[in-house]
Amino acid sequence: MTEQYIKFKPVHLFFFLIAIRFFVQYILTRRIKKGGHKSAYFNTAMLSACYITTLILAIYTLWHEKGIDIFCIIGIVMMEVFVFLRMISLHQLGEYFSYEVRILKDHKLITTGIYGIVRHPLHLAFWGEVCGMGIISKNPFAIIPILILTAVILLRDKIEDDKLERKFGREFLDYRKRIPGLNIIRGILQKLNIHHKDSPQSHREE
Repeated sequence: MTEQYIKFKPVHLFFFLIAIRFFVQYILTRRIKKGGHKSAYFNTAMLSACYITTLILAIYTLWHEKGIDIFCIIGIVMMEVFVFLRMISLHQLGEYFSYEVRILKDHKLITTGIYGIVRHPLHLAFWGEVCGMGIISKNPFAIIPILILTAVILLRDKIEDDKLERKFGREFLDYRKRIPGLNIIRGILQKLNIHHKDSPQSHREE
């Protein structure tokens, strides 16, 4: 009797990780608060288009791969790091998350946790995930959706910042002055520097 085995391919791992990503996202976003005026639908559609395009390029490449190479390893690690960042951000943003730009009547400005390091961690995570898929694809044309995505995210950040400024005024202006929009390295360094200044040891040294 001949036993048949399903040969493992990198694309199987990729499908598994993508499935887990969307399942966890569903769990975290199923209790989104309803209401509020939503806008930037075209912006949201462009984000989705860039994601799907790069996803297809990555799947096409992995479908024909027989083994895992360095591009696949780097791309998957990068993807999962930014997916983890996305899930943390979704959890901390909670009911105020929306796929479109939306401000609720009882909206709260979240400035703690990951939002105390970078103002737009969800956008940063989305960008990093797409870049990871671009690396996996090893396709030079992947740079096109990545560049478009970068421009769309910068525009969306400005739209969101303007709406938050109108809603929260001076509170948001102070927050924007303190916390970088997307530069998470700068945000981490600032956070570490603040903790160092506030530590008892630093006060003794002074």
